[in-house]
Amino acid sequence: MRTIPRSPWIYPGWTTPPGIITPSQARALLDACLDFTPDILPVIVLTLFGGLRRAQAEKIEWEEIGGEFIEVKAHKAKTRRRRLVPVSAHLRAWLDCTRAIGGKLPAVNYADKFKRALDKSRLRAGWPQNALRHSFASYHYARHRNENETAALMGNSPQMVFAHYRELVRPAEADAFFGIMPPPDALARAKAARAALRRRVSPPRTLKITAEAVAAVFGGERLELLRREAVSALCFGRVHNP
Repeated sequence: MRTIPRSPWIYPGWTTPPGIITPSQARALLDACLDFTPDILPVIVLTLFGGLRRAQAEKIEWEEIGGEFIEVKAHKAKTRRRRLVPVSAHLRAWLDCTRAIGGKLPAVNYADKFKRALDKSRLRAGWPQNALRHSFASYHYARHRNENETAALMGNSPQMVFAHYRELVRPAEADAFFGIMPPPDALARAKAARAALRRRVSPPRTLKITAEAVAAVFGGERLELLRREAVSALCFGRVHNP
């Protein structure tokens, strides 16, 4: 993650500039989503490549994403005003990918799954607040140099964009960021991730640990065990039915 020291007069009221992620970190996060939490990929894409606020992206439904625009309804917008967000060719490619792999909209258990994706991509430590949306703003402005266009996409003011996102990244970095495309094996990876998740089945809560079963595991040597010892023994030891 990157932050760049700025002069205080440029950012009145801000102690530090917004934290953003590098193109390689963005790719690592997207890969982690595909391999471990494919359900949340639509929210990641809408915030990282569309500039939506996380709260908006979590509530968007697939029916509100059209061929050319994403409709942010008034009750889902921070300003309580309906707006249409244009869908770029780059964003369209990622949205088509996330829909093909069965990404969930509206989001389900997004916070927990996002933490897992951050852990898997080794980005959780020091993760900046709103890093995805801040990254979009920084890279989009660096590429287009038009605060009005960037602000319109984000539902923000041009003054805010110019004050907080100008000169955070170089144009070449913006090209690398928007050059990140869906991998051709995305569907296969998402299927593998869901299959692995189904295999992580916890034992039923009604499972009873009997003294006889535990005694059989330990050859009758001990009849008093800590619960964690008994569970470990029954799950990984030699279990014999009495």
